[in-house]
Amino acid sequence: METSGEDFLNKMIMEFKNEIPELSYNAILKTIPYSEIIQVKKKDYLIKEGQYDRRIVFILKGIFRAFHIREEKEYTVWLRKEMDVFASYTSIILNQPSNLTFQALEDSTVLAINYDLLKSKIDEDVNIAKNMLVIFERIVLDLVESLEGQLILSSEERFIRMLENKPEIISRVPQHQLASVLGMEPESLSRLKNKIVKKRASDRQNKL
Repeated sequence: METSGEDFLNKMIMEFKNEIPELSYNAILKTIPYSEIIQVKKKDYLIKEGQYDRRIVFILKGIFRAFHIREEKEYTVWLRKEMDVFASYTSIILNQPSNLTFQALEDSTVLAINYDLLKSKIDEDVNIAKNMLVIFERIVLDLVESLEGQLILSSEERFIRMLENKPEIISRVPQHQLASVLGMEPESLSRLKNKIVKKRASDRQNKL
């Protein structure tokens, strides 16, 4: 795999460690031969619905969405930013083609790990096995949080949670796609934003 040098590699690994402390530095280093860095231009697709893809993807730079099309309308399922990880879950877990399309919303850079090659090395190195377990736990946690948010939280509650946990996503994602992942119409999202801005301004005023 070609990189821009040792400094870039160390910086990338330390960013992974900071985001996911359970990962082993040496084990991450050992995954590099089974990986490639890919540049994905804004609006381009990394994985398309119906494509069979068994890569685990770390976002080094940029932001992605996963969506599917039903009755000629796009529905955004989730949004991911730098240091998030994703994969075609149906391809890796069920050994079936992807049921989602993964699109870059900005010019992006990803580290794509060949799952099958990495899996073949598990018996040789317990640290690689531990890292893979951590990665899968992260993927499952993201999926569970997304599912629970859709089942338990209202659209307004999901927006507030995003505002608290990942505010940068709100400013970087087109409003119609943000509204889609929250399960509301763009007009409703605009009203909700105005409502929250006014409430926070009022709260600040009351504290003075």
